[in-house]
Amino acid sequence: MRYKISQAVLAWLSNISIVKRLWLAVSILAAIPKMETFEINYYTMF
Repeated sequence: MRYKISQAVLAWLSNISIVKRLWLAVSILAAIPKMETFEINYYTMF
């Protein structure tokens, strides 16, 4: 019983991490047009 619960929690956490990765990717893609100045600053930093 406990094993099944921990499996469910792990699956839930992995699903959340996938959702977070998708959300991050979407937000980054949406921010790319606005990030041109930031991109220039980022490249001049290194």
